[in-house]
Amino acid sequence: MSFGQGSWRPGAAMLAVMIVGLTQAAAAEEAKSLGDLTGSWQLLVDDYLIAESADVARTFHPFTKYANNPVIRPDKSWEGDRINIYGTVLPNESGGGYRMWYITGFWTGYAISEDGITWEKPELGLVNKTNLFPHIAGGDHLSQVIHTPWDSDPQKQYKRLTYDYGRSPPNSVQSGFLGSYSPDGIHWTPTENNPVLPDPGDVGLFNWDPHTQRYIGYPKSFAPVRGFRRRSVGFTATTDFEHWPNAELILAPDEYDDRWVTVDGQHTDFYGLNAFPYESMYIGLLWIFRIDDGHSGGVVYSELATSRDGIHWQRQAKPRIPMLPLGEEGTWDDGMIFTPNHPLVEGDEIKLFYGGYNVDHTLRAPEGQKREVSIGFATLRKDGFASLDAEKEPGIITTWPLSGIQGELLVNAEATGGWVKAEVLNEAGEVLPGYSQDACTAISGDGVQQKIVWKEKTLLPERDQPLRLRFVLSDASLYSFKAGDKVTRAAGPAPAKALFTFEGEGEEALADQSPAGGQQGAALHGNAEVVKSEQEAARGAGALALRAAPDDVSELEINGSTQLGKQFTLAAWAKTAKRGEQRLFSNYRGTEAPATGELIFDFNTNSGVLRFTANGKSVYSEPTFIRDSKYHHYAAVYDEGNVRLYVDGVEVAREDLPPVTTHLFHDGSVIQHATNDSGKSLVGIHLTADLRVGEDLPVRFRNYRNRETNNTAAEQLVGFIDDVLVEKRALSPDEIQAIVKPADGQSP
Repeated sequence: MSFGQGSWRPGAAMLAVMIVGLTQAAAAEEAKSLGDLTGSWQLLVDDYLIAESADVARTFHPFTKYANNPVIRPDKSWEGDRINIYGTVLPNESGGGYRMWYITGFWTGYAISEDGITWEKPELGLVNKTNLFPHIAGGDHLSQVIHTPWDSDPQKQYKRLTYDYGRSPPNSVQSGFLGSYSPDGIHWTPTENNPVLPDPGDVGLFNWDPHTQRYIGYPKSFAPVRGFRRRSVGFTATTDFEHWPNAELILAPDEYDDRWVTVDGQHTDFYGLNAFPYESMYIGLLWIFRIDDGHSGGVVYSELATSRDGIHWQRQAKPRIPMLPLGEEGTWDDGMIFTPNHPLVEGDEIKLFYGGYNVDHTLRAPEGQKREVSIGFATLRKDGFASLDAEKEPGIITTWPLSGIQGELLVNAEATGGWVKAEVLNEAGEVLPGYSQDACTAISGDGVQQKIVWKEKTLLPERDQPLRLRFVLSDASLYSFKAGDKVTRAAGPAPAKALFTFEGEGEEALADQSPAGGQQGAALHGNAEVVKSEQEAARGAGALALRAAPDDVSELEINGSTQLGKQFTLAAWAKTAKRGEQRLFSNYRGTEAPATGELIFDFNTNSGVLRFTANGKSVYSEPTFIRDSKYHHYAAVYDEGNVRLYVDGVEVAREDLPPVTTHLFHDGSVIQHATNDSGKSLVGIHLTADLRVGEDLPVRFRNYRNRETNNTAAEQLVGFIDDVLVEKRALSPDEIQAIVKPADGQSP
């Protein structure tokens, strides 16, 4: 599982924003940003497009670093010993050459180059005789530039975001990202409403998204993850550059990220997500921060993440090799590596400038060594993040049905010494006449844009119905393909759903019984066990027994349940004689205030209140006293922010849950940000850990100074659970009723 709403009418201010957004979108289609990397190519970097495959393996390809790195060093007196590309590189508007906005200390610097290798730092005359830009407030951090040539205001052809800590007199402001605009990328005017994004996270990367015609950003979010307050990734988007909604959590470190840990206190954070629209999707360079001293020391490097909407991200397959690895020990970039808000694509190549450190996050150089922070350069084949490879035995790749197929079929492939062919199929998987493998002329070269033809066909068929493509390859690597300007997946996997009925014997008793949506795994903890007893089951002959466990918690863990999204349903039958709070579903750390990335759905037999909490905000029911020690059915439905709670099929609460961000601070306190005026979440609910049934997470939690707090298991549900449902769909009241009182002959 990559797991009452009232009528809404926009007010005058919102209507104005919507009109501006529509006008801006139309103009953006005519004038393309210099940082626009989108197009019509379909990358095979993940399985989103693939329905079936055989005898192929995916290979991830790191960037290749320039042999004579670094290309820019801190050689000016005002730069000290470090410059970093916490910024942007764009081509010149006039054609050849490049422009760079970089960071030195807490200043934004400017550099230009004809070839990307030899750089000049021109005197701008804005801050004495330097190449620096004046501060917007007290200091610049992460200064990024977005080229917006469609803006009708000639003074706003470039826009910039930079972080300020809000602690620098005399111009102290609220901490967050400050906006400014410029006619030329040199002369900047602050926006009227700064900060445009109030946020405590001092790292964030921002871009224009041609796919959705809006600005997107990925600021840092602090969330509780497996015993630590960890840096994670949030998402925000807007059509109005001067007003950004609060960032909502979308990505947190998983268990595999801590595979390197050998000493208590070590853990992995996400320092940032360098995400950018690329061709028909989104590519992310995820900054992995391995904290090796339990505090703030450790290396930072990049791994790959991919997305089809910019919100739901898929990590690269294990072992997750670095896409931009650290340099060898003793070299200039062996400590940390950071990247700009997007790379550049020129011809057959992706060009990526990056900041390299020879020290880790403490910024302390080893004794006898001088600290060096400079800027380097790396390249990658166009669309070359990953390929599907076949050996001599032909491999087969079949797509899901795709809409919009037309024109030429082009492939980015390396087939020297081998070959690539293609077939065109209807939705049922039948090969169309004239488009078979036997009729296809094999591709046998190496190129990023090779045309596939058939004996009597040079173009793809144009049909109203979706079509499938099947690629067959031998001793070849396939990176991407183009089959039309606006190809989309017409069908895919069913919405994720997990249903645990605890029927069957042995491992089968813990199997997901959902007929659709994939098979989810589950695990038992503490004294939880499956029992076979019609007397103790709500339906059938199996149930989950939860008993108190000394110094532990008893619960069911549902694997892969972190990405719940904008619509989902949680439901279960429960029977208990215990009094007080009892957890139904939870991934809460069990101590201090709930924060972003945590969910609780529980009931209290003393007060009779059901509660649903997500991201630090709660919905409560009126008292519904149930003290009969019998089975009752509990359900929570989340529908784009509207929460409905049910007991035995009867709605007991309905309320809108605002899209807030509840950041966790190092001392255990929280602060909530709520600048989303629409009242609608951009991302839904994303969790930092899988859901548990019966109690909170069984972890000790440590803050920044390693002060420990522990889950006391006071809310342990003691009794029996049956028919646990997690579905990425908002069930209707009738569907909830059907679970409680199924029609004759139907399963609950």
